[in-house]
Amino acid sequence: MSTYKSLVENWWALPGFKIELMATGLDLPVNLAFNRKAKRD
Repeated sequence: MSTYKSLVENWWALPGFKIELMATGLDLPVNLAFNRKAKRD
C-alpha cells in the first residue's frame, strides 16, 4: 500500500499552493483544481 508521501512526492505546486490527496484508486488520470475566489455569473 502506498503512503501519502509516495503518492504526492512526484507532483509540484507553485509557491503559495499545496498538494492535497483527495482520492486514490481512480482508473483514469484526473486533475482537479478548486478556486475559492471564483466569481459566479
